[in-house]
Amino acid sequence: MKLLEAIKAQFSKMDEEVEKTQKKITAALTSTEAIQKRTSIIQRKMRNIGEISVEESNDVLGIEDYIEEDNIPEQ
Repeated sequence: MKLLEAIKAQFSKMDEEVEKTQKKITAALTSTEAIQKRTSIIQRKMRNIGEISVEESNDVLGIEDYIEEDNIPEQ
């Protein structure tokens, strides 16, 4: 009986953790949606601006391209 009571207590704790995780996922989704909306607005406003390549943009801004597969830092 103690084993079942212990398992029951753990399920209760697990349910709390699931709720916390759901709240974090919802917050992340809301934040992502806000970023997408801002990006769309900015892109719409910038339609009439000319375009250059990413490489040229990196040169103009002094940015090195670290996002290539070989240069992604390990976490």
